[in-house]
Parts: sequence; C-alpha cells; structure tokens
Amino acid sequence: MVVGARLVELGFDLFWPVNDRPAIDLITVWKDAVVNRIQIKTKNLPRENQLSQEVRAVNADPKKYDYLIAYLATQTAFYILPALAVKTRKTLIFYPNGKTNKVECDYELYRDAWHQLRLE
Repeated sequence: MVVGARLVELGFDLFWPVNDRPAIDLITVWKDAVVNRIQIKTKNLPRENQLSQEVRAVNADPKKYDYLIAYLATQTAFYILPALAVKTRKTLIFYPNGKTNKVECDYELYRDAWHQLRLE
C-alpha cells in the first residue's frame, strides 16, 4: 500500500488485479500513454548489524512484469528496477546506507527512479 500511495502522490493512475494469484501486483498508467506492469517486493526488518538488506524475488518472473519496485520499510527507500536489471535473480541485495564494491549489487542508481515509469 505504501508503494501505491507513493505512485498516486506522483500522479500515476493505478489498477490492481482482482484475482488471488496474479503475476503482477499492480499496473501503472502515466498520462493515459505509458502502461507498466509492476511487481512489488518489500523488506520490513533489516538483518541485524548488516549494511545490506535482502529482498526475496523467488516468485517474480521478469517476463511477466516491466518493473520490480523494492521497498525497504526501515529506510523508507524505494528502488525501481527494470525487469532486465533483475533478470533471474532470486535474491536482491541492497545497500541503502552506503555503497558496495560488488557491482552486481549496486542498485543505487535505481533508488527513487520513478521517472522510469514515465518513459515510453
């Protein structure tokens, strides 16, 4: 709901699936022109004494969504990742409080990258 509220604040129209096993969590529409299928993953509690936070994406199929939005509740951090950035990873590791030298885990360029959802 937090992700949906943020999208509405930014001016997106939202559509939610009504069945109990959707491949996506919501659909966003920007100015009646740009439509995106969104998968949402959240992390409510960080690991103890760790700089990183893991978000599990086990059931997320990148062929069925356009963007995965990872929401880290304790930092109020949103990461808007294109499906191509996620690929087939089952666990995404974020470093919201500092950089990492692990190139495959550097998702900071996607932090608060809501503009991507407005591009055709």
